Amino acid sequence: MRGAWAAAVLATALFAGDAGAKCAMQVLDDEVITHKADEIPASGGVLVGWTSNHASEDVDGDPVVHPGWRFTERKKKVRTTMTLLAPGLAVYAPKLPRNKAHTVRLVGDGGKTIGTYKFAKQVRKSFGTAPLVKAVRHAEDKSMRWDEISDTADLDAAPPAGAYGLIMYKGDVALSWRAIEDPAATSMIAYQSEGHCGVLPPGMQGTTPGDVVTFAWVDRFGQLSPRSTEVKVQ
Repeated sequence: MRGAWAAAVLATALFAGDAGAKCAMQVLDDEVITHKADEIPASGGVLVGWTSNHASEDVDGDPVVHPGWRFTERKKKVRTTMTLLAPGLAVYAPKLPRNKAHTVRLVGDGGKTIGTYKFAKQVRKSFGTAPLVKAVRHAEDKSMRWDEISDTADLDAAPPAGAYGLIMYKGDVALSWRAIEDPAATSMIAYQSEGHCGVLPPGMQGTTPGDVVTFAWVDRFGQLSPRSTEVKVQ
């Protein structure tokens, strides 16, 4: 009996070691989504999304929130607004006269140049049309290593041209967002947990069955489509 117990303990230890060896703990980071070569609509901005890496230093808070980032035009500071569209997704926009085009520089912490961007004259109030969501499916797959939780949106049509991601809301609160992986897909994951080695931005969360949610498209300039009709999570 003692031998069987010892073997079980050893097997558990080996399993735990094996689980830890198969992945390295991740930390939050950010990435600029807007292309430097693109002309940004006057109603848009520079979109920044979350990512993760295996760096040794973690980010405190949401990795896309940088209060010190500022735009400049010809070395002159420009009033800058940062809007958090969803956990791990923010758009930085300069306050500029809209009767002409502008070329501005986004400056990060320590005076580092994030990028130089051109803003157009035209204004577009919203991006695309509202997502046509016919169902939202909640799924949980629990195992000894980790719990995988996901919410999947079934669509009546593929994402519109130019859409970058899909944001999911509960009321006026953005729960999560996901980048579009397949532009022809009519089914998209709106939320997915990251497993025992992964990490998510603060506030990013999924749903529970019975929740009522809506969705919006977002483009590479942080412009949002109108919201979808309400859908109850299954």
